[in-house]
Amino acid sequence: MRHPSDEAVLFGRLAIFGLVVGVAYWFLTYESAGTALLIGFGVASAVASVSLWTKPPPSAVDAGLPDGDVAAGSGVERIPAPAFAPLIVGAGVAITALGLALGPLILPVGVVVGLIGARYWLEAAMAEAEAGGDRSKERSE
Repeated sequence: MRHPSDEAVLFGRLAIFGLVVGVAYWFLTYESAGTALLIGFGVASAVASVSLWTKPPPSAVDAGLPDGDVAAGSGVERIPAPAFAPLIVGAGVAITALGLALGPLILPVGVVVGLIGARYWLEAAMAEAEAGGDRSKERSE
């Protein structure tokens, strides 16, 4: 029998925590929204734990490829370079949500900030794909 990974164990413990606290919360408060959220957290953590436990181990990367390239079909993915674009998109979404709560004058600011972040994110992803030499199309031909 295969031993679970550290991530599977962590999510398993989180599942137990969410389910136990959810049940205890119900008996202490009889409040349905909090109970549903805690039990939903426990169930989602259990699904993640089982998913991580049952997935096959990652394949080894082909040693003949240059640094940064991965073997086709190896299951190993390229890690994106760090960037602030996701943070800018998140700020745009937050400002837009505040606009929905506080008034329509803030909405255009949130939309513009979100679109600027999305543009930077897309440009960075395209530049990374070009620089990384995406050879998946070349291998299939």
